[in-house]
Amino acid sequence: MAIVKKFIFLVLFSFLGHGQTKIVGDTIYVRINMDKYQALASDSLKGIFNDQREYNKKFPGSVNTDNFISLKYDLKDLHLKSIPKFRIKNRAVTAYNSPDNIEDFIEFSEPYKYQDALIYDDKQNLLTVIEVPNFYYELGRIHNPSLDYRYEKDDYAAKVIDQFLSFPDSYKHKAINRMLMERPNNFFFTIFGIRDVIFEVDHKSNLVFANWLGVGSKNERIPASLYVMKYLGEQYIKQIASGNYDGEITSIKAEEKEGNLQRQFFLKVKS
Repeated sequence: MAIVKKFIFLVLFSFLGHGQTKIVGDTIYVRINMDKYQALASDSLKGIFNDQREYNKKFPGSVNTDNFISLKYDLKDLHLKSIPKFRIKNRAVTAYNSPDNIEDFIEFSEPYKYQDALIYDDKQNLLTVIEVPNFYYELGRIHNPSLDYRYEKDDYAAKVIDQFLSFPDSYKHKAINRMLMERPNNFFFTIFGIRDVIFEVDHKSNLVFANWLGVGSKNERIPASLYVMKYLGEQYIKQIASGNYDGEITSIKAEEKEGNLQRQFFLKVKS
């Protein structure tokens, strides 16, 4: 089967408003405004930081107090980097057929709605990663047919405040920091519902890769669609495309799926 080449340009185009896409032939144009991601992440950081300090005043002696970021750092000494997060399109429920390229089904048209915010100290140590908005809050808001769950105030303390912790020496944080520093010109993003994976667009080849960062990872990146095909599978992609995220993948599957990609997909990023 002949390889079909398709290009995506994530740039600022005068004919596009923020969050819009335009398809011209085999090229998908997407306008990305990272300033909006950064602004939303900054607001979330300030909110969580202040909430944690107030929480500690009301409930001192938490088991994680020694690592509370708000007690170890001043807000002015914290810095952040936004990693955009995109959903899988709903049409993947019926249209996705592995080994089709996963890039075809990523909803690039809703930028700055979701993101992972990487929080650094003034020495560029990665302390933690916060999801904006919080993943579990979103589960209580969006359509999720098999999840009987409501996000309460106690959940905010348990899943946000108590997890806003400083762990600069963790394997995952060091792996993320090393990846971003080694390839600063690449575009990084994540996908809502796919945990412990950062996707990456190589600025030279324009190929899209997946970096799995779970326990036991070897810092190896593989083509994004190949990763999805081997370790997630068609049914999982259809599941999260339907809005059902309660079966999230948190670790790599022991049994790999075999197969070959039938199409080659390029995603070109330009600043």
